[in-house]
Amino acid sequence: MVRNRTGLMNQARAFCIEYGLAMRTGAGGFHSDIRRHLGNEENDLSGAMRTLLTSLLDDLDQLERRIAELSKEIEAIAHSDETIKRLLTIPGIGPLGATALVAAAGDGKQFKKARDMAAWLGLVPAEHSSGGKQNLLGISKRGNGYGLCCTNRVRDSFRESSVVAAMHE
Repeated sequence: MVRNRTGLMNQARAFCIEYGLAMRTGAGGFHSDIRRHLGNEENDLSGAMRTLLTSLLDDLDQLERRIAELSKEIEAIAHSDETIKRLLTIPGIGPLGATALVAAAGDGKQFKKARDMAAWLGLVPAEHSSGGKQNLLGISKRGNGYGLCCTNRVRDSFRESSVVAAMHE
């Protein structure tokens, strides 16, 4: 949904730029600029383009309301689950990242140590050791696809002991 919202903003921004109307980057700048351009009858926007931009803006408003509703639902889920509550105490991990991590990894008990979970996320080299000889493989993008996709913030703030310890408490 966020990708769709960004796409709608970029589409409306491109239409305005074709008519020589400057648009700032970012959502806040977009909203003020688009409303200012639609309200200015003296610019070069045609009637059909004004109708199209107004329709895009309505679609965008509806999408933003839905994103806000889902964000509230995710926060409610985050504050009702004990594992997620513990993950929320780690700096840099918010409700979305914590719920995504728990959805992907469960309670984390399948990981014997933090290194195993980090390898599952694709953060550290995989390890194939035997007979006292340590054999580390390279870091790859072979980690859990859902975990890699949805837990960027978790991975960015990951500290080996803190995430697994928070899940196991």
